[in-house]
Amino acid sequence: MSSINIQFAETTTTLPHSAEAPVLRLAGGDGHVAQAIRQVTNEFLPIVSESRAMQDVLQALKEEEGRSGPVVFVGESGSGKQFLARHLHSRCSGAAGPYLTIDARRMAVEAIDQILLGYWHKPLFGKAEVIPGMLAEAAGGTLVIRGFETVPWRVQELLVPVVTDGHYQPLNVQESLPVQCRIVFVFESAVFPRSSEKVLAPQLWEALKDRVVQVPTLQARRDDVLPLAEYFLNRQAQEWGQPRRELSTAAQKVIKKYRWPGNVKELQWAMATAMTSTSHEVLDVHHFPPQLAAAGEVPSLDNVALEDFVEQKLAQFLERVGSYDVSDLHDAIETQMERPLYKLVLQHTNGNQIKAARILGINRNTLRTKLRKYGLK
Repeated sequence: MSSINIQFAETTTTLPHSAEAPVLRLAGGDGHVAQAIRQVTNEFLPIVSESRAMQDVLQALKEEEGRSGPVVFVGESGSGKQFLARHLHSRCSGAAGPYLTIDARRMAVEAIDQILLGYWHKPLFGKAEVIPGMLAEAAGGTLVIRGFETVPWRVQELLVPVVTDGHYQPLNVQESLPVQCRIVFVFESAVFPRSSEKVLAPQLWEALKDRVVQVPTLQARRDDVLPLAEYFLNRQAQEWGQPRRELSTAAQKVIKKYRWPGNVKELQWAMATAMTSTSHEVLDVHHFPPQLAAAGEVPSLDNVALEDFVEQKLAQFLERVGSYDVSDLHDAIETQMERPLYKLVLQHTNGNQIKAARILGINRNTLRTKLRKYGLK
């Protein structure tokens, strides 16, 4: 495949505290615990952008690189929102800082405000102190809040000054603290919610509505499907210490045709599934999950050009031939094509060879020769 447009982003983050533990355990005042993943990696992350839809996303992210304030990613599950958030982090001034992600859907509702903002804590014994929240832990870097549509309004309203003024107050603390990280809000929905849906508190909705980056589905990124598939195959082969795999022509067509309801995650899973199903260097349609094989079933000729149909069948035949020494391929293909053609035309004319010869555009003697050759009457 020629001229694949892939950009690579390096994400290298450092930990402000223990460099040994990739997970932060943030305890709320009532004992609830949330886990925030610290991303620490030197991996180069590919952004495949052959499609116009993805090029528009990268242009939007490029504009965000020079801006401060929040960013909102909206898109279907598996479309790559987290991946793009890491890409944005790697391209901004806070790339050397922490990259923290937390999933609001897995947090105790009554403890979300404490975990995000921090709180004043006075133990029975010892000195009172402010327990830092996620906003403090992410200072100098990026904080990603996944599933933000599940955060209750009372917490959203506490975040309004975070977005509009760049300040926040830990719970039960009068002093305001500056926000020193970029906040990325991730919505697991196809579109940004309308104000009338009351998913977001009105002031927060107003502050975020112009910072939305719409992440396209894989269905809308048709030109990216094969480059992504090849990338996943190559990366998986490297990780598993296996030889590099190739996709058959038929498999490529099926992969491009399939709708990918699970988006990029489903594509990645399908490539891994195919690799574990066989040791063959060339992956064919039957090596992939059943739903992909179903997408490759031959449609009726009402919906497909005859040339495309023939090309598909020839491609499958050549895949089966493989590296065997074949010297009469033309004659074999000619026989496979001509015999059903003459048979069907003769049936169409009820055995009238004069009409059949006229339809085929050949003389009657040639028709008789062909009929004898193929054992037709």
